[in-house]
Amino acid sequence: MNTGIILNNPSTFGEERQGNEQNLRGEALDLYFKMSTSGKLHRTLNFLQHKSRRLKDIANAIAATCRLNRHFAGLHNVSIDQIKGTDSREGDFDDSFYPLHDRMRSRWLGVAAARLSGKELPPVELIKVGGIFYVQDGHHRISVAKALGEEFVDAEVIDLDC
Repeated sequence: MNTGIILNNPSTFGEERQGNEQNLRGEALDLYFKMSTSGKLHRTLNFLQHKSRRLKDIANAIAATCRLNRHFAGLHNVSIDQIKGTDSREGDFDDSFYPLHDRMRSRWLGVAAARLSGKELPPVELIKVGGIFYVQDGHHRISVAKALGEEFVDAEVIDLDC
């Protein structure tokens, strides 16, 4: 019996998949532009209020001896609002994880498209000094999570005891 339905036809499956990837890329691009525009407004308002909104540099927050007293604290669900610093990317994101430059757009879009497609990404890596978290790895994932309206991220946390 011929039903007229062709299952798993490589030519139509490929077109459907490509169309879906284009839709995800379009959604990711929309998210990026919203984050970029919101970030510019955020920084302009802070400039007018004479507030610095840069990510804190971990090197300024800890003494060199603190690195000797580090221990893995485990996997935690961390509030994005508690993440205020970085160990390396203070010029790429502000303290609210709005991207500062378009040169990061491609990577940002890739992370956003992966999240929008339901792909599970690894936890971010954070270093905790006092009550402040500093990003070691995962700046883009945090920014995308914020753009998606999430308040928490899964993170592998290292505690530094000074």
